[in-house]
Order: sequence, then structure tokens, then C-alpha cells
Amino acid sequence: MLAKLEAEETANDELRRTNPEAYRRKVESMLPENSCCLCRQRFRGYGNNPWPVLQDGKACEECNVSIVLTARVQAARNAMKDQ
Repeated sequence: MLAKLEAEETANDELRRTNPEAYRRKVESMLPENSCCLCRQRFRGYGNNPWPVLQDGKACEECNVSIVLTARVQAARNAMKDQ
């Protein structure tokens, strides 16, 4: 078992060194596939917490940057005004 893991690590190191794009695709293919709770697009990865826009689900990186983070900043500003 350990020998198999060491061989895989060696192969991955070689792939990363000789073909970084192929290595990136290999690693990305191992990530879970999700659907964005905001735009409904499929993406690979763990996603982002969509709060305060939605309470549940996973947001893709694009929606996280353009929608969720903007809403968080606005919520923080509103909270500061209320104090």
C-alpha cells in the first residue's frame, strides 16, 4: 500500500514538473462537482458559502466575487450604521 502511494506521488511530481497543465486537469478532476445555488452553473470544487444572499447551497467563484462578497460588505456597512 505504501509503495503504491509513493509511486503515485513520484508520478504526480513528474507530471507537475513536465506538464503542469495536465497535472492541473488531473487534480481538478478529483474535486467534487457542484451546481451554483445562484447561477445554476456546474463547477468543480467545494464552492463558497452563499450567505447572506442565501442560507444554503454552494456558490461558484464568479458568483461569490460578484454577488456574495458585495452583499457581505453591504451587510457590514449596514451593521455599522445601526450601532
